[in-house]
Amino acid sequence: MELYTKHGKGPMTSGLTGVGFSSLHMVADDLNTEQVDSLIEKASNYQSTATRKQLEIQEDQLRDKNEALIQWITIAAGVDYSLFDSDKNAALAHSFPGGYATLLAVSTHMFSRGSVHIQSANPLAYPRIDPNYMSHPLDAEMMARAILHARKLLRTEPLASNFQKDENEELIPIPGHNGDIHDPKTLEEAKEYVRRNCFTCYHPIGTASMLPREEGGVVDNELRVYGTKNLRVIDASIFPLHVQGNIMSLVYATAERGADIIKAARKRT
Repeated sequence: MELYTKHGKGPMTSGLTGVGFSSLHMVADDLNTEQVDSLIEKASNYQSTATRKQLEIQEDQLRDKNEALIQWITIAAGVDYSLFDSDKNAALAHSFPGGYATLLAVSTHMFSRGSVHIQSANPLAYPRIDPNYMSHPLDAEMMARAILHARKLLRTEPLASNFQKDENEELIPIPGHNGDIHDPKTLEEAKEYVRRNCFTCYHPIGTASMLPREEGGVVDNELRVYGTKNLRVIDASIFPLHVQGNIMSLVYATAERGADIIKAARKRT
């Protein structure tokens, strides 16, 4: 606090945040088991680059009432989504008149799969990256339900009375959105909203997955890249499925395990 009051610096210059997790059962309590199975069955026609084993694990996670579907992050500042493609720093420090708070819904088990490919023999050239957000129908469906749940949360006490209302006694949405829908009220509106306003949570994984080679794997269980010698990958790209929350602790564990594997290999030579 002293740093902030005297110099305008320190941790108090950032918006204080809160984090929580919700299962599908909590986010969409109107869905029963049969309805969830029906949504999964309808989405099974979508051609995914994920293996059937991966999708089956994720589908079971979706059904599990103790498995988080959404991570919630509260930020004591407004987020200008329309700037994320051009200036992420400005997006997190909006220039709109008035004060806003943001409740972010983060999917913990995305069904969509993106891709990363080299496009030049020049090692300094950027790869071609396609995150392919919301391409799988289950992602848009679940995130849309999370948006509607967030809308309900913000209209429930003790949160509701902390926000200013408009002339119709409705909460005032942050102006910075892409698309025509700023306050989705129906499932279809929410689907359109998430497709236009979703962005990364900066925990990318899976571009060099540890899987059998015939299932699209890049590294084996010794972290060795298939078809090469003396080349290992030791980072989050080896995770074939996402983890709850931040990937940092698992990256540390992977690095420690990778160091042990390399030291053991050196002793054998």
